[in-house]
Amino acid sequence: MKHDAVEWYYDDLVDGVHYVSVTAETLLEKVASVDADSKMRTVLRRGARRFARKHLSGEALAARWAAIFDVLATRQGDSAPSPVGCTCDAALLADRCWMECSKCDIARKRASAMAKFVGIMPRRRWDLVRSAGW
Repeated sequence: MKHDAVEWYYDDLVDGVHYVSVTAETLLEKVASVDADSKMRTVLRRGARRFARKHLSGEALAARWAAIFDVLATRQGDSAPSPVGCTCDAALLADRCWMECSKCDIARKRASAMAKFVGIMPRRRWDLVRSAGW
């Protein structure tokens, strides 16, 4: 489905190889088309498996986070780190540039909030209750 969300791996997805793009109007037609085409189903399964291994496997995600923390570690001084970047743009990591992202609010979190967000510091119970909307 078409949407405005952006993930770091979207540029590597290929329609007809890793997925089939649909809209509300074309959904039933596309599903019927894929159901009727065993060759297309094979192509999609193979493409999805390769993509998942390369981008979404435990190893791939661990390597991505290691690269992110490597960038943060090189910018740390003696004081508590203050993140100034976002991971939603793969080019930031590739270029080793770290700038504020206009797409999300992660770059505007205070250092303590970021530490809780990534799990370095435990969240207080009240924070958990409040985030759950209770």
